[in-house]
Amino acid sequence: MAFFESIGREQQRQAQNAATRRQDTYNRDQWRFQNKEGRRNRKFAKRGVEIQRQNTEAEYSWRDDLARSEYNYNLQIADFEYGNAMRQYAKSEQNYRDQLKFNNIAAAFAYEAEDRKLHEIKIGKAFEAQDQLVSSLQAEGLNRARGQAGRSAEKTLQAEVAQYGRNLAVLAESVYSAERNYNLSRRKIDVDKMGADLAAEAARMIMPSRAPVPPEPKPLPRPVLQDPLKWKRTPKPPKGLQMPGTLGWDLLGDAADVAIGAIKWH
Repeated sequence: MAFFESIGREQQRQAQNAATRRQDTYNRDQWRFQNKEGRRNRKFAKRGVEIQRQNTEAEYSWRDDLARSEYNYNLQIADFEYGNAMRQYAKSEQNYRDQLKFNNIAAAFAYEAEDRKLHEIKIGKAFEAQDQLVSSLQAEGLNRARGQAGRSAEKTLQAEVAQYGRNLAVLAESVYSAERNYNLSRRKIDVDKMGADLAAEAARMIMPSRAPVPPEPKPLPRPVLQDPLKWKRTPKPPKGLQMPGTLGWDLLGDAADVAIGAIKWH
């Protein structure tokens, strides 16, 4: 009986040893698999971060280039607008100078017309005075031809002289009035010219100023991307350790979550 019990215990021990070896083999396989998958997942996550860096750099470089292009375009627009303003200003200055020349020419013509008018009036009055003198002399000669003498001739001569004097006075007053009108006309020409010059001055453009240069665009700050943690090799399972069936997969899942989560923050 004891023999059979001894055989039974030996078989049980052998069975347990075989089960332990199978468990150890399974544990080592799981350990190798976990470390291999951990390294692979870490490599995959690191590559994901590198791709994210490349994509981010490409996007931010594109934004920097776009900002630089807009900056250069705005500078060109500012230069174009300033150039147009300067051309308009130059045209305004030319118009102003031309208007002043025209005003001077118009005033000169007006002065000349007034001078000519006054000169014609003076010439006319001079001829009238000459006619009055001739008429007076003719009247005196006629009286003498009639043979008037004494007081009667003297009275007639005095009357003729008085009439001649009145006529000269009227002519002198006419010339004085013409000269006064002439001076008033010249002053009016001066006032009109001043008004035309002021109007030309008011129509002048103000000297244009160049707009402030916009600030140059600055490169966008790049985000900092964190690399996933390096895979730390798990301890080798000791022999005879009974590991739960899901422990290895839980460790593998945790490692994958840590590695993939590193590239999902951005």
